[in-house]
Amino acid sequence: MGNCIFLIVGCSGSGKTTITEQLEQKYGLKSIQSYTTRKPRYDGETGHIFISDEEFDKLTDMVAYTEFAGNRYCATAEQVEDNDLYIIDPKGIDFFMKSYKGSKTPKIIFISSNLTTRYERMVGRAETKGKSHQEAIESSLTRIVNDAEEFYDYIQGQAWIDYVCKNNSNDKLEDVVDKIFDHISSCESEVM
Repeated sequence: MGNCIFLIVGCSGSGKTTITEQLEQKYGLKSIQSYTTRKPRYDGETGHIFISDEEFDKLTDMVAYTEFAGNRYCATAEQVEDNDLYIIDPKGIDFFMKSYKGSKTPKIIFISSNLTTRYERMVGRAETKGKSHQEAIESSLTRIVNDAEEFYDYIQGQAWIDYVCKNNSNDKLEDVVDKIFDHISSCESEVM
């Protein structure tokens, strides 16, 4: 694509990663793999480049930065110029909008999912990754509480959002991905 960078934001369990992977597979879009000091949750985890604190300290030209649970995350200007999509949180968006001076137009896509859908996805994902049912429930509820504060402006419609796409349990993933790609195509045409 090339003219825009699409910032994909949504609460835990909204489907950001799955949707982004589908946009890559079906439409050939490229996604930024953010740098992080967090340890991988499981072998083969994608979406990040896992590095040490020392390696992180050497990164330059950061255009997105956030900290969560004692871990640092970022993306560089070079990554933005070479990609189409970036999964990011609200604090990262704030940093990005102040820091990015490149040629691409930033567009924010908010993936909206109801609480029940998000909870069920998070519990299922945690159990698949080896957590007990009780551990999965506890970690999911903790994330829901954290997200209620972090995403408040997005949930309430008070943040600047270019496009909102619902992704609930009754929505077909393929339809959601196609809607988002239609929006992306429309934005790219406008910016040309």
